[in-house]
Amino acid sequence: MNDLDYFYKAITSPIGNIIGFVVFLYMVYIAIDFIRKGLKK
Repeated sequence: MNDLDYFYKAITSPIGNIIGFVVFLYMVYIAIDFIRKGLKK
């Protein structure tokens, strides 16, 4: 099986969507926290 095909199937699966959504929220949280720390200086 091709790795890219496996990666695509993992993303399109419901579990992959949940994991991707959680990772997205986590990245947004880090970005907001980073911006807040930058504005405090």
